[in-house]
Order: sequence, then structure tokens, then C-alpha cells
Amino acid sequence: MTEDDHGASVNDWINVVRRARLHATTKLTALLLASYANPDGTSIYPGVARLAVQSGHGYRTVQREMARLRAMGLIEQMPRTGIRRGWSTPYRL
Repeated sequence: MTEDDHGASVNDWINVVRRARLHATTKLTALLLASYANPDGTSIYPGVARLAVQSGHGYRTVQREMARLRAMGLIEQMPRTGIRRGWSTPYRL
């Protein structure tokens, strides 16, 4: 993929996630991520700690669910543009 590629539109992606047979924790994590995305599915920046607090799940659980979403191809980890400590990794749908 090139730099100009965009993720899936948020609405289309949410419809896919809603219909998918996913574990409830995976689905919740996915839908929380979508709430942070631009309309074109890019620029998703919440950290794992923020997602853990908002979902009510543990840090490790959210990390595991993020890895599961990456493995399924539902989210893509993008390269960090800044190298400052504490910055979250960007994703796209």
C-alpha cells in the first residue's frame, strides 16, 4: 500500500464488524477504535491504556484484542510519525 491509500470508511467498517462472528471483547475493542477514526478510517490514535479504561477490560486484554484485530486484517498498524515517548501508535481501519 502507498502513503495515499486510505482505510475503509468508518460506516462500512462498522457494518462489517457488526456482522462478523467475533468475541464480544474483540467487537467492543473494534467499535471503540472506530469511534476515534477519521471518516476515511485513518488517524486512529487512542492508546491501549485509554481503550482499557473505556472498555472496562485490562491492559493486557486490550493488547491481545488489538493483536487479534491486526491478525484478522481489520486494522493496520501505521508507522509512527513522531518518536516522542508516550505517543500512541496510529492505526487505520
